[in-house]
Amino acid sequence: MQRVESLTLLPLTDIKESKSNPRVRTWDKDKLQELADSIRSHGLLQPVLVRPGSNGSYHLVCGARRLRAAKIAGLERIQATIRGLTDKEVLEIQVIENLQRQDLHFLEEAEGFQALHESHGYAAEELAAKVGKSKAYVYARMKLCRLPADVKKACYDGLLDASRALLLARIPDPAQASKALKDLRISIDNPVSVRQMRRVLDQDFMRQLKDAPFDPADVALVPKAGACATCPKRTGNQPDLFSDCSADVCTDTKCFQAKADAAWLIRKEEARKAGYKTVEGTQGDKVRYSSGMVKLSASCWEDGKQRTWQRLTRDGEGLQKTLVRDSDGAVAEYVDRAAALKKAMTLGYLSKVEASTTRRSSEENTRLRAHKIRCAIVDQLMPLLVEAIAGDRVDGAAVWRFMAEQMFACGYSDGLRRAAKRREWKELRGYGRPQSQVAKRLDALSPTELRAFVIEVIAGESPTSTWSTTFSSTWTGACKLAGLNLKTAHAKATAAAKSKAKKKPTKGKTPKARRQAA
Repeated sequence: MQRVESLTLLPLTDIKESKSNPRVRTWDKDKLQELADSIRSHGLLQPVLVRPGSNGSYHLVCGARRLRAAKIAGLERIQATIRGLTDKEVLEIQVIENLQRQDLHFLEEAEGFQALHESHGYAAEELAAKVGKSKAYVYARMKLCRLPADVKKACYDGLLDASRALLLARIPDPAQASKALKDLRISIDNPVSVRQMRRVLDQDFMRQLKDAPFDPADVALVPKAGACATCPKRTGNQPDLFSDCSADVCTDTKCFQAKADAAWLIRKEEARKAGYKTVEGTQGDKVRYSSGMVKLSASCWEDGKQRTWQRLTRDGEGLQKTLVRDSDGAVAEYVDRAAALKKAMTLGYLSKVEASTTRRSSEENTRLRAHKIRCAIVDQLMPLLVEAIAGDRVDGAAVWRFMAEQMFACGYSDGLRRAAKRREWKELRGYGRPQSQVAKRLDALSPTELRAFVIEVIAGESPTSTWSTTFSSTWTGACKLAGLNLKTAHAKATAAAKSKAKKKPTKGKTPKARRQAA
């Protein structure tokens, strides 16, 4: 199309709004009225951009808000720049012009990118170059277009920002994304942090392939899905979208479950042919938690070397095996505990064991029934208890005291041990703490100190572990919440450890030599 440009006054009735313009779905009436008042007082300071249409009409390219405000202001004509543009050029201008607006909604931006990609074949790299953004930014925005309608509505309602919406956009199944939004129960009164969302979504809507109960490389397991390594729903194959995740995670729980079911059917048939019993679901849970059954891959508590039952029974040789799939989908082989103990003794691995195979006495059964009744009473009263405490009907100081007492009542924990150690409460750092000593220590604390104690215990619960190379997400989140710098603390701790190592006396020296070295 030949480029022609002119500036003129056009009747408002001759200008038609463009359907391709990624403009807001709901207009701010107050701001639109403010603009209309300004136009009525000072006129239109910037002309709209149009292109020639059919039958003497014009199609609006840029200036939808100005056009609507002019109509509200009662204008009959509006100053416009007429420019000959192709459809591709129109869409480019609309997307780039919208990016310069302060009130641009991230979904509008996403739809603009998507329109250029679908209608004119722009790749993410080309779009990134045109709008001055990174490829990852453009790709992530385009991913938002796949969100289901209810999630998009939550975005327009202000319940989700771009970061939270992108977490839901990572879920490939729209129905699952809707379910995730419902499960999170996000509202104006109940905002959910990005960290909380990520934790819920990682737990309920993603699966670690290293823990899969099937071979991720098996192409024939579910032919339609293929191998996991090349699947586009694997995080490692979408680095621009999952830069903060490990590479070997499945984002399609339905596909993951389909493969797990297919693998179970194959293994179940193989087990049946080998003479195994097979159970699954709730019946599998009963076997899993039965004291009369043991998992072959688990360690034997009676064995001082903590060898597995598989080792002690030579892989369950001669024992009746049961292949179990519990309600969580975990698959394992189980054998009768008494038979396994007998087998281990016969093979000479265990010499003295106490096999708990006797039936419970009538007195034990009576205690068990009474315990179940007490548990039913707790379930009945717990909602009322929470309503009273959480509903501010109980004095705040009493609540913090109650929480502190419960932490001691629940037994030994890492956070409790750390908090007692820092306060030099030696008598409360281990097991078997006398209730009188607990009460004595808590009585000496003010309401503010009680609150600090409870927070310290919770925050100090497993902040790090010997089997991990990083801090726990809850600990890093707590430090971020409090504005603490982990890198600075790490540098200080490392320097202190090196200083302590230099001062440490060398083994083998005499006491006099050690003192001289010090």
